[in-house]
Amino acid sequence: MDGFKSNYPNCTVIPGILRISGTDITNLSGLAQITGVTRELVINGTSITNLNGLNNITSSGGALQILGNGSLTSLTGLGQINDLWLRLENNSALSSLRGMEHFTSINTLSISENLSLTDLTALSNLTTVTGVLDISVGTPVTSLAGLENLTQTEELWLQNLPSLADISALANLTTIDKWLYISNCPSLPDLDGLSNVEQIGDLIVFRNPALVSLDGLSSLKKITSSVTITNNDALSECAIKAICDFVSVEEALVSIDNNLGDCRDLNAVRAACVELPVRLVSFDASEEAGQAHLHWKTTDETNSHYFEIQKSQDAKNWHIIGSVLAKGSSRQPNQYAFTDRFLASSISYYRLRSVDLDGSYSLSPIVSVNMAGHRQPLVYPVPAVSGAWIEGGLNTKAELLNIRGNVLKTWQVTSDKDYLDLGDLNPGHYLIRIGGQAPLRLIKK
Repeated sequence: MDGFKSNYPNCTVIPGILRISGTDITNLSGLAQITGVTRELVINGTSITNLNGLNNITSSGGALQILGNGSLTSLTGLGQINDLWLRLENNSALSSLRGMEHFTSINTLSISENLSLTDLTALSNLTTVTGVLDISVGTPVTSLAGLENLTQTEELWLQNLPSLADISALANLTTIDKWLYISNCPSLPDLDGLSNVEQIGDLIVFRNPALVSLDGLSSLKKITSSVTITNNDALSECAIKAICDFVSVEEALVSIDNNLGDCRDLNAVRAACVELPVRLVSFDASEEAGQAHLHWKTTDETNSHYFEIQKSQDAKNWHIIGSVLAKGSSRQPNQYAFTDRFLASSISYYRLRSVDLDGSYSLSPIVSVNMAGHRQPLVYPVPAVSGAWIEGGLNTKAELLNIRGNVLKTWQVTSDKDYLDLGDLNPGHYLIRIGGQAPLRLIKK
């Protein structure tokens, strides 16, 4: 390697395949005169820390493969390779893709088993992947931050990514010509980052246990080849328009099975896709003062009856917490609201069941409010006789409510252990709300 320049002073293009391997290779500076490799460049099992020496290469033939280089920490030195096909695998010290900032378009990027790689921000200028973008097999990214400018890829593969919980960086992606493949991503709760994707060839969603809804694909207009949605333990909502259009064709290539609710199998999805008289435009939830405020908007209501508000702590088991009358028949936008006063100290999930006058119904996408991290005060003893102690909530407002939610008393908590005199209170069940957090139950004997 070190003698390459002196031994081959006129060599600028390597014909065929160039393989570089061996732990005795610590740098690639001897290749500085090379401008191209006609077939493939493979760098495997070396001790290099960067790619300095590849700066002048503009063509790598079929592929550039960088495999098993345990000391490699960055890709600095990577030249402006035309139509780059890059495979990065098992480079254990590689923590970022620094060195790729100048790429706006590449052919393929395959990333797997790089167990320190948590930072994709060097891809911030990338707009187009003409082939495959594959991030997989244990790469410990928690988000896809860095891909905010990506608008098009032929295929997108996200698989076996235990920490991936956020794909919102894909918000500008509009087209996936062939495969969207998402599998074995146990921390991924939604596909909201794909909200602007309008066309997909093959949709494959497989074994993502935290995924509850496909509502993030609501802008999808067309699926051209196939749909596979299987073994997603919490997925209960699949009836988005593009999927409904696709499964309505009897000979369509579809596999939907082993999910939940309206997504449990193909028949359930087809039933959920039946057009109903209420068109839900939006549904959201927000937290304020320890309460969940639900808002939704509809258009084109015909013979609608009411909205049933359902709540869950696990997005699987649901119970009814209230209802709101619908407008009946209307072609104007209508807005509705509901307040849940009794938030849990973790995540609360909500959905709407829109019921027609003839009893037919549809379910909304799922929204949530997260109270995790809010300190929950303590009230004891329960039951109480003459009074109760309140721990936590110093310098906050406290309220005593009856079980109907009516406020009986309001006071300021002035110490971290506050005493509430219950002497004049009738025996029964009450609630105490402290600092706007979820109410605590109190029983007076």
